[in-house]
Amino acid sequence: MFYQMNLAIAPYEAESLETVSQGKGNTSLISAYNSSSVGLTERWTLNAGIYGQFLTLNNKWSVEPRIGLKWQATPKATFALAYGMYSRMEKMDVYFVKTKSTGDKSVNKELDFTKAQHVMLSFGYKISDRMNLKIEPYIQFLHDVPVMADSSYSVLNRSDFYVEDALVNKGRGRNIGIDITLERFLEKGLYYYQGNDFASELVYSVGRLCEPCLEHIDNNFNPLDAIQKGEFTDVAEDICYLLQVCRHKLETNNYDELETEIRKANDLNGQLSHLKREELQRIQSQSGSIKVSMVYLTMIQEAQNVVTYTINLMKVSRKFQVEKEEL
Repeated sequence: MFYQMNLAIAPYEAESLETVSQGKGNTSLISAYNSSSVGLTERWTLNAGIYGQFLTLNNKWSVEPRIGLKWQATPKATFALAYGMYSRMEKMDVYFVKTKSTGDKSVNKELDFTKAQHVMLSFGYKISDRMNLKIEPYIQFLHDVPVMADSSYSVLNRSDFYVEDALVNKGRGRNIGIDITLERFLEKGLYYYQGNDFASELVYSVGRLCEPCLEHIDNNFNPLDAIQKGEFTDVAEDICYLLQVCRHKLETNNYDELETEIRKANDLNGQLSHLKREELQRIQSQSGSIKVSMVYLTMIQEAQNVVTYTINLMKVSRKFQVEKEEL
């Protein structure tokens, strides 16, 4: 892990920057663990393990035992009790930061890990084959927390961007809470995630199509010439129509004649590829602005992506909806 910071702030407007905090360094955190699960009976299961970590910066180390006991009360209900010790290193700036008050010395380089003893009860209930409920009350006792001596400051309630004071591992804390989880598994998770990816890529492509154009206009560069405008306007109208048709199919869950739209999309991508070749030939003949040509080529490429991701989204959505209805 590597760290480098140089925070400088101008005390007043139009004045030169003044260094407030800086730091630089590197370290490694080495960890290892081992765990086992033992079936004591048909209903009782014991899980036990040990976790260790070593911080090379100051040779601090921690060994953390963890154990849990689970009881399968009924085919649908389980109870569990677990205990574990956990530790963590602090953010890198705590170890390496240097300020006017600390000089060249890293005053917190020798800090130990923050440690916690964690006890948790758990109740799990299988509502159905695809739905589970889990209720987990817990209590956490923290110790060896870095704090500022003779002060209320603790890294647990830290709000400053950087730390400049010497800290000691003498703080304590406590967390009490309850986690309630209701999880439902998707029947066709693959198609769902694929559809989400295609939708994200589609939105990204629309942004990449618009951003270079806006930047080009903001910088008062030359606009597209008449040929480029005419070519792209024609194909843009067809792309907008394709998007409207696909949106209607998604909203109505009607994928009739989708194959027809797929063929139209392939034709659109063919037209865009032709426009790309034509523009490359114009660049080779040195007719027109290179900067404008690069913006135009970006528009063509991202328009192709919009068409491709739209059709891929439609295909995945059709599979997801149709196979869901078959369940």
